[in-house]
Amino acid sequence: MLLGGIPCLPLLWLVHILFHWPLAKEADRAPSLAPTLRRHMTWAAVGVVFWGIALIAWWATFVQLRESLGVTGDTLVVVDIKGT
Repeated sequence: MLLGGIPCLPLLWLVHILFHWPLAKEADRAPSLAPTLRRHMTWAAVGVVFWGIALIAWWATFVQLRESLGVTGDTLVVVDIKGT
């Protein structure tokens, strides 16, 4: 479960940003909440960008080097490709 959750964490942060965006825009309704919410949304956005770049870089590297990794590259692949 942990291995599935770590790559999906940026998606959860993105949902957090999208869900709270209208509330953060209306700072007049809750002035005491606005600085804390904006700080959380800023850190969530930084996390989305950082993890997004890291996951894309890992994916691109893995796609380029999978064949040269040999058996290790094959064991990292989740989909078991079977011939016909």
